[in-house]
Amino acid sequence: MTALELLATADGARYQDNGPLSNPALALDFTTADAAFATTVPFTQLTLPFSSSAYYLSIYNVASPCQRLPDDECHHPGGNTITVSAGGAPNQNLVTLNPPFQFAYGSPEKRVYLVSGPVSYLCDTSAGP
Repeated sequence: MTALELLATADGARYQDNGPLSNPALALDFTTADAAFATTVPFTQLTLPFSSSAYYLSIYNVASPCQRLPDDECHHPGGNTITVSAGGAPNQNLVTLNPPFQFAYGSPEKRVYLVSGPVSYLCDTSAGP
């Protein structure tokens, strides 16, 4: 049996890091559990305001500890509330996490994804083509 597993992505954005900010509270903090951060590129497929406990947020899902959705350090767990609203600047969204969550790794491109969970494809290699 061979398996391929992907994360179903509903939308994506770029999060604000600790670069030059007029309001440092809008940066995503990777050193502690963070309850809110801003994006610099907005989510484009969501109708705002958006709120859900059925989705996950995923950041830099490439490290081996980050492959156990939903319970790992790269995904804000499902069942918790993610809220996305319009930000105070053009192309900005405000993302609120309840409860707060600490992501383990920052993305080199500062990407955050809204995902609905894993999609798995199984192939029975013994059955042939």
